This record gives sequence, C-alpha cells and structure tokens, in this order.
Amino acid sequence: MSWQADKAHGEEIAYQIASLGHIEVTRFFSGAALRLDGVMFGFLARGSLFLRVDDVNRPAFVAAGMGPFSYSGRTRTVALEGYYETPADVLEDAGALF
Repeated sequence: MSWQADKAHGEEIAYQIASLGHIEVTRFFSGAALRLDGVMFGFLARGSLFLRVDDVNRPAFVAAGMGPFSYSGRTRTVALEGYYETPADVLEDAGALF
C-alpha cells in the first residue's frame, strides 16, 4: 500500500474514534502514524493497523491470533513487540475499535 492509502485509512479510523480527542495522522516511514495529543498510539503499514500494547492488553491481541509488527532485516526478522496488528472484525466495529 502507499502512504496516501495508509493516510486515508488512518483518517477514517481517526474519525471513528474522534471522541478520544484530537487525532493526527502523520507520515511514519512508508505508512501513517496515529497520534493522540502528540503521543503515537498506533500506525498503519501494509494496509494493517498496529496498536500500542502493554502487558495488560497484549493477551487480548494474542488470544485473537494477532502478532506484533515485524519486518525483515539484513540478517533476521525483527519484531516490534510494542505494536500488535488489530483484528479485522475490530476495524469493522467502531465500538470495538474505540
């Protein structure tokens, strides 16, 4: 996906959760970052939304079969354990996404 497609998708998501506050969609490498009051809480890459997780909410993502954002480095696959992919059914349900 392109930056423009990820940005457009990010703006749709920002609209759905606008009651949280002012959400900015900014460029993040080749994707788009979602920032609430300047703090990045998620990003879109390759057409998927990755949300910031911690020890409290990570088990829900794992139980849904989701994994961390990863990419291929020169010598190994690198996983960013702090950001997990959001399940498709959550993206289709504004209440669940919120």
